[in-house]
Amino acid sequence: VAQGDGVTILNSHFTRCAVFDVFVTWWYFWPKVGPPTHFSILNNVFEKTTDGYYSLKFAGYVDLAHLAWTDVTIKGNVFRQGPNYEGRRVRFAGQP
Repeated sequence: VAQGDGVTILNSHFTRCAVFDVFVTWWYFWPKVGPPTHFSILNNVFEKTTDGYYSLKFAGYVDLAHLAWTDVTIKGNVFRQGPNYEGRRVRFAGQP
């Protein structure tokens, strides 16, 4: 997920993914595009990645003063491997 408004990942099963099952980022080198907002990750199963990184990864370079992950809901998921939320400005409703 890179820049999007209103994205929902619902009732999915992620398996045999190499590095991350889901990677959420903002392309800092593309200044007119901000981080994704108003999105949900609901009722999914995240299996271990084959390379052993994270099931769900939020990139940390949104820590610029005017940018943050906003209106993100992560709820009802099963993580067989830990998620990773980089950044001081991460705000979530619900689980991890």
